[in-house]
Amino acid sequence: MTKKPLIKRRNYFVNKRVQGLYALFIIMSVGIISLLVSMEILRTFYGSFGQMDNESFFTGVNIYFIFKVLALLVLGSLLIGGLSLFASHRIAGPIFRLNKSLKQLAKGHYDERLSFRKHDYFQEIADNFNTMAESFEKRIIDESKLISEMDHKVEDIVEQMELNDYNKDQTMIALQELKELIEHCQQIIREERGY
Repeated sequence: MTKKPLIKRRNYFVNKRVQGLYALFIIMSVGIISLLVSMEILRTFYGSFGQMDNESFFTGVNIYFIFKVLALLVLGSLLIGGLSLFASHRIAGPIFRLNKSLKQLAKGHYDERLSFRKHDYFQEIADNFNTMAESFEKRIIDESKLISEMDHKVEDIVEQMELNDYNKDQTMIALQELKELIEHCQQIIREERGY
């Protein structure tokens, strides 16, 4: 069994729109949740938001503490966004590669095979794609052989009919063989289509 080549994807933005929206959604979700948790921590730590014994909230709060919390929120959101970009790359990369291989298959490149990196998602899809492509390739080769055989038989018949000493028995045998090839081809088509 041959070893699969090691594939390294150098571009982490294989689908900028999808991956960007995914990362933005994750950043916003984490940011909102973190902000709400931070506000609850501040409220619990300092009592309440609003008036505290004739003092405003901001005079009783350590302003450096608020800046630290906001800085941690921003850094945490950026870190989560980067991690979500990395995770989306494991999804978007295989989808991008599958789409590219499907286009090649649609163009008639039946020798196209699909392979993902070791830790990418959807490994089973790559295996199924390769099985399908191998099946298409085998079918095309078999059909090409049948067509070639039929073409050869037709040439034989035409050649025999052009001869001056035309042999009716040989022509009938060649026509019968051609008829059998056509019936075999029709049987294959019926089996593939399921009727």
